[in-house]
Amino acid sequence: MSKLKLSFKNYHNKYICCVLFVSMICITVANVCYSQDFPDFCDMLNPNSDVYATYCEGDYDDSGFSPELFSSTVGSVGRTTSLVNQYLVVETAKPRPRSSDAATRIGKMPNSIGPSLRYEDVTFEHFGKDENADIYGGTLGFAVDRDRTTYGIMIPYDHMSFDDSGIDSVDQFGGILYAKHRIPFDQNRYTLNLIGNANYMYSDVDVKSSEYGDDEVNTIGGGAGVSITKNGDVFVPTLGASYQYNHDDGDTGDYHTVKTGVNAGIYLTQQLPLNIYGIYTMDLTDYEHADEENFWDLGVELAYQISTGMELSVGYKKVLDYDDFESDQIYLGSVWYF
Repeated sequence: MSKLKLSFKNYHNKYICCVLFVSMICITVANVCYSQDFPDFCDMLNPNSDVYATYCEGDYDDSGFSPELFSSTVGSVGRTTSLVNQYLVVETAKPRPRSSDAATRIGKMPNSIGPSLRYEDVTFEHFGKDENADIYGGTLGFAVDRDRTTYGIMIPYDHMSFDDSGIDSVDQFGGILYAKHRIPFDQNRYTLNLIGNANYMYSDVDVKSSEYGDDEVNTIGGGAGVSITKNGDVFVPTLGASYQYNHDDGDTGDYHTVKTGVNAGIYLTQQLPLNIYGIYTMDLTDYEHADEENFWDLGVELAYQISTGMELSVGYKKVLDYDDFESDQIYLGSVWYF
């Protein structure tokens, strides 16, 4: 019996160390890579212009949404931290397999692939003028389950089209590698989830003015998260928190983000869960020309198992309590098991 307990303990320690190692190595790499200097936004402006006086001389309170906050909201940093928290840390309740489906999967290694699509409407005030952006994107995910650990990758892509901003469009894509380990306890009434991830995003910025030229930004980072899920028949709540570090070769450089959130999963039927979630973002980044902003993501999602090994979901998410910035997102997701 003692040997069995020791083996079980070593089993958990091995995967816990694996999850934490992924987080530590990506943060170390991020500190070494992309440390080159990049021209500051103010260096490209006319020092006698109103924009320079508002944005670069410290009087940015009246400028509205600062360009430095772009990456941490809908840009590369905002996209990766949002995907990690919504799909890994504060994970939504999934449709439960029918008994006949579960029988066919016994002894098989469950692989899954999950393409999703999203549209986001963004409005922000910039230098006294309301500006709008339409964001069309999607994510392709692939995951492999080994015992209680899931290894996977998410590949997001976004195309952003701006109406009146000095930026014409932005295309960004990259990858998020992750590991998630589940530890059930209290006779399987609860599950502790440990998450580690590393990410890279490439952004191609197309500006309208030929005076400045186009731009490219590379972002690398990673982080760790933890969550607890209460396993119930009808009500399945999840409470989680995470820290994400990112570094880009743009103006800001280092980004520090802490997210906490809760999801309430309600099984209308065993194959039809309704999820209502809220995620609070604490931006700890030291911006040079902007104040950090804390805000809420509130959303609702409905999922359904339409056939053996196939699930569909549809959701809506809104940003709240963010000065001079509004966002409404709708998304359609799917998962195929094989």
